[in-house]
Formats: sequence, structure tokens, C-alpha cells
Amino acid sequence: MRTALRQEVAYASTPPALRARVTPAVNGEGAARRPRPHGERFRNWLSRPFRRGALSGIASSAIAAGIAFFVMAPGLANPLLDDLLTAHVRSLMPGHLIDVASTDRHTVKPWFAGHADVSPMVADFDGQGYRLIGGRTDYFEHQRAAVVVYQRGSHVINVFSWAGDQRGLPKNTSRNGYHLAFWTTGNLAYCAVSDTAWDELIGGALFIGSGVYNIGADDHHTKLTLAMIEQLRERSIGVRARAVEVPPLEDPKRVMAGAQSYAALCVGSHLAPGVTKSDIRPGLYPHPPNLAQEDTKDTQRAFWIIKHGIKMTSMRMFPIQFLNGANSV
Repeated sequence: MRTALRQEVAYASTPPALRARVTPAVNGEGAARRPRPHGERFRNWLSRPFRRGALSGIASSAIAAGIAFFVMAPGLANPLLDDLLTAHVRSLMPGHLIDVASTDRHTVKPWFAGHADVSPMVADFDGQGYRLIGGRTDYFEHQRAAVVVYQRGSHVINVFSWAGDQRGLPKNTSRNGYHLAFWTTGNLAYCAVSDTAWDELIGGALFIGSGVYNIGADDHHTKLTLAMIEQLRERSIGVRARAVEVPPLEDPKRVMAGAQSYAALCVGSHLAPGVTKSDIRPGLYPHPPNLAQEDTKDTQRAFWIIKHGIKMTSMRMFPIQFLNGANSV
């Protein structure tokens, strides 16, 4: 049938005049509707100077941010800190704090044999307000760590101990309101974790009485310990120096006697004009000030220090005869 129709139906072509009017209109509508290629639109948009500059700034910022992230990320993430803080918080949940409950260190310490991979130091500081309440084990650093638990008022202090390695320990820090204090004894690493005040955690009997702090002059104080000692020293001297009556310092005989005493007893520690080093000075800690370069304006403070000395330093006290009859304070 289709063949018959094609053979019998006459083909009527479009008149030239009609084709001339319709073809331009159809082509124009198609061009209007056809979207430009995406790449062409993007190139046109990007060709504008302002937008090109904006994209350049965004790219530079993204590269800088990426570099900063990779540089800073190791300091922001410390698995050991995370493990310690998680273990401490978990221990505060009911039934998780203690595996062996006892206030007797001779009961707590033997319990760790067979339960932990280390034998921690267990001390009794009940007389100083740190009550031993027991111990438990926690698992981190791929080992069974020992935890000795103390109570200070309403605060729990977990003292973690584990076998250390060559990586060293983090610095003392605070996270989410909890303080973490680190130290080592032999190859054992320790960390005390609590929400109690820093001075109670580090300066308290738990830290001092245990003997874990190295008092050797070749192992310098931590920044926090040094700040506490300096504050104690300055406040102590300041309170006591107020009552000092400084004798007349312009007396030539007194000046001569003081110079002779300084040359005989003090130059090795505090140097002098023309003396820039000594054999004893490098081994002193805390490092004594160079008095040849300092202007001593507070004579009351200086007089009190010279007379009484300062504990746990190289600053000795001087007998009263060196003070030439000055008043006793």
C-alpha cells in the first residue's frame, strides 16, 4: 500500500517564495533556544579580570590552608592524650573507677602483679589530703597500664603508669577542663589526670612526696614549676623586706668592706666589671644574675637577700659581721 501511495500521490514541492519567508524564521528561533556550550560560557565568565582575580585568591587560600593543616595536624592530634583523657572520663562512670578498692598501698601495689604490665609506684599521702582509694588497669599504648586512684576532696586523681618509649612525653596540658601532668621514673611514664586545680595536682603532696620530680640541677624545672617557685620567692622576699632598715650605703668604709667581701665571695657567681665568666657559674641552677649588668634600685630587697640568702639556690646567707652592725631583721 505504501508503495502504491508513493507511486500515485503527486509530490507537491514548497513554493520558492514561501520557503524564502519560513527558513530564516525557523533558523533564528533554533539559534535563540540552543544554549551555548558550558565551556564557552565558563571561558566568557572567567575572562573578566575581577572574577579571574577572585578565583586566583581562592585557589591561593585553599593551597595555604591545606599546607597549614598538614603542618599543624600532628600537634592537634595526639593519640596518647586522647587515650588518657578518654580513660579518665570513662573511669568516672559508675562502676568503672576501681578494680581493687583499698586505702592500703601494701594491698594495692601487689594487686597489679598479673593484672598490669608494669609495677607502678603506690604512695600513701592521706596525711596531706590525698587519700588512696584503690587501683585498676586500662589498656592503651598496646599494653595494660596501671592506674592508681587518689581522692582530693571531691576530686578524683587518676595516676596512669605504663612502659615508656623513645618518643618522649607530651608537655603538661589541659583539655576540656581536665589537667594532665607528665613525668618519668626510669623507663616508666606517668600521667596524673584530674579536674582539681593545677597547684594541687602538680604542687601537692602527690607530686612532691612521691619523689618523682628530679631535683638535679642538670634537669631544669618545667615552665609551670619555675613560675610557681619564682612567685613564691618574690612574694616571700617582698613581704619580709618591707621591715628592713638599710644602713647608710655612702659610707666609704662600708663601701670598701663590701667590695672586698664581694670580690672574695661573690665574683664567681655574679661576675664583676671586667670579669665575664668563671669556672663555677655555668654549673649553677637557677642561673645567678650578672650583677655587673644590673642596676639594683630596691636596696631593701637586696639587703634582705644578702643577709638571709635564698633556699635551694647558690645564694648563701652572710654572717652579721659582714653587715657592719646593721639591724637584725
